[in-house]
Amino acid sequence: MPIPQELNTPLVSNLPPPPGPLIGRAREQARLGALLRTPAGRLVTLTGAGGMGKTSLILQVAADLRAHFPDGVCFVALAAVRHPALVMPTIAATLGIQEVRHQPLLRSVATALQDQQVLLILDNFEQVTAGASWITLLLGLLPRLKVVVTSRERLALDAEQEFVVPALAVPDPGQLPALPALAAVPAVALFVERARAVQPDFRLTAENALPIVQICRRLDGLPLAIELAAAHTRGLPPEGLLRRLSAAKGTSPLYLLSDPTSHLPARQRTLRSTIDWSFELLAPGQRQLFARLGVFPGDWSLDAAVTICDTTGTLGPEIAEGIHALVSKSLLRQVDDAQGQPRFGMLETIHEYAIERLARSQEEETLRRRHAAYYLALAEAGAGELQGARQGEWLQRLDEDHDNLRATLRWSLAAGEGAIALRLGAALWRFWSARGYLSEGRGWLNAICADAEDSQDSVAIPHSAAHKGNPAGFRTPHLERVQAEVLYGAGTLAWLQNDYAQAVARLDGALVRWRAVGAQEQIAGALCRLGAIAHSQGQLTGAAALYEQGLAMFRARGDRRGIANALNNLGVIVDAQGEYARAIRLHQESLALRRALSDQRGIAGSLSNLGVVALHQGNYAPARMLCEEALALFAELDDKRGMAAVLTNLARTTLRAGDAPGARVLHRQSLTRFHNLGDKEGIAECLEGLAEVAAQTGQAERTAQLLGAAAALRTTIGVPLTPTEEAGAARIRAATRQQLGDAAWHQAQATGQAMTLDAVISYAQEDEGHG
Repeated sequence: MPIPQELNTPLVSNLPPPPGPLIGRAREQARLGALLRTPAGRLVTLTGAGGMGKTSLILQVAADLRAHFPDGVCFVALAAVRHPALVMPTIAATLGIQEVRHQPLLRSVATALQDQQVLLILDNFEQVTAGASWITLLLGLLPRLKVVVTSRERLALDAEQEFVVPALAVPDPGQLPALPALAAVPAVALFVERARAVQPDFRLTAENALPIVQICRRLDGLPLAIELAAAHTRGLPPEGLLRRLSAAKGTSPLYLLSDPTSHLPARQRTLRSTIDWSFELLAPGQRQLFARLGVFPGDWSLDAAVTICDTTGTLGPEIAEGIHALVSKSLLRQVDDAQGQPRFGMLETIHEYAIERLARSQEEETLRRRHAAYYLALAEAGAGELQGARQGEWLQRLDEDHDNLRATLRWSLAAGEGAIALRLGAALWRFWSARGYLSEGRGWLNAICADAEDSQDSVAIPHSAAHKGNPAGFRTPHLERVQAEVLYGAGTLAWLQNDYAQAVARLDGALVRWRAVGAQEQIAGALCRLGAIAHSQGQLTGAAALYEQGLAMFRARGDRRGIANALNNLGVIVDAQGEYARAIRLHQESLALRRALSDQRGIAGSLSNLGVVALHQGNYAPARMLCEEALALFAELDDKRGMAAVLTNLARTTLRAGDAPGARVLHRQSLTRFHNLGDKEGIAECLEGLAEVAAQTGQAERTAQLLGAAAALRTTIGVPLTPTEEAGAARIRAATRQQLGDAAWHQAQATGQAMTLDAVISYAQEDEGHG
């Protein structure tokens, strides 16, 4: 039966105008437009979280492509459609196609669009994905038809091309570009444009640039969230809006970001309703899982999710399936770790919503405890591996879960679970040291120590029964040993940041506790650490005595790791005293033990120290080879402190070999690393190295200023040069003073001594012509 033409002429050119200029999407706009012009772009699904701007993007691209689809572009809104069976009737109604008796509606639509080059946009398809088969049938019947779908999840159709719409780029608050460049960054550009819509004289300035960037970062570059935030600038400047958002962190900024005058549909007038929209579409079990996953502040592994969220021990397969469903609905994002294993996480704005749902469920306390038990077990498993053959793997693993470990520390201290915090601090301090998180690590350890001092009760220390199974099970190890380990770690990190008074106080506290329980191995380790502090302060004889004492205790117990460390430390002292042959013997014995233990970090340290001895002997080629081998090992571990130290040694070797430009580059690389670590002794060494480079390249005034700055820094931290180092520095000072004359020398020295730390870092990194 023929279709009456007057009833079935499609009204395909119903494309609504974009809601406003498309800001920050030039790259996506070009890519999507190019895809839709190719044969491969017959079915494209734009996926992304709610509020990511999928609809705005396709509306703009479709407007750009009108000429490419001469028979029209049709926009079909499916937000109000709840049943998959209504998908085809909604498409037909939007096209103006009426049903014909005794003929399937699909056939009526296909007949109406026969031979027409049409773009069909199906918006908000996520709640009717079961109706996706209609799309396949239409594409099979209409070879010139192209379909674009916007959805929280892909449709899993054979011909489908997924186009993931990412968050907008946001600049680093610590490295803001100049205002013209900053204004072009997508998230900032969107904020400013939307703010001008409510306040026409609004503009980006030097004063509001940082708050705007911090707002955009706070909102994860989510376009809808940024638009809603910018709508408040009519009555609230960016600085005030940032304070409100920050203050709301404990509850949620979702309540703040509302705009009742918005052109958006009701379900998107608040960020809350946008996420509500996705949440309400979930099955009951998926809703419960989504709320439970709010316990994770960062990314997590599938094993962690199953262990923590399976409160009955029977839901493992359902949890794994539920997580993948939430990924497909854009409520979770999936990334791969260094080993290619999947990890999962949420955008911050979505995470805040999940936390609210978790609190409403009355499961929060249970989930927090399970989360703490799991990551306590992980931390303690890692602590046993950080000095062995798998240390690189475990450093990476702890790095991946650092946010979860931080959350466990915060919770344990806030919840009065100081014993759990003690266990975590004892387990994590070596990780913080190796990764260069010195200030953060000291902050945690000092908070743990203060909490323990304030506690009136010697509470039992909970112990995770297992990494799997019952993550909330606990036993009680010896309290004094754990407290001593925390103090030892706090002392070590303080030493690494040149805070010698606190380092000694913490280590003395550790010694008291270890002596009380007869922990000979730990006592020996603390004596060696005190020797390192004495060494840093130029007390070589006292340092050697402490190292010898610790070495004897380690030998008596047959502790190979302790013996290796003590030999290494003693070798550094002997080298500084000019006993090179003995230093080599000590380092080689230490290296052999470390190789037997597969201690990669220790091996790198021994190689570097052997390189330093070779440097002191004037054997530059072997010195360079040893340092480069050590640097490669430290880089493999991503050991920031180790890399910084070896770069300094390599720079000295390079300079002695006659390559001043190469030495300058290496010293600057090391300086940047030491500055990031907060290691003032390392900074001073780099300044002295750069001063020597300047002396060899005829920059006498620069030499004097750098030496003055280094000397002032050493005075501040109480770390004098060793006798060997002082002899070398004295020769450079004398030559430079003779070249400049007394008056100019004293003036340059005073200039360097008066510089702030930031100023001298900047000066040291400048090209010589600017100095």
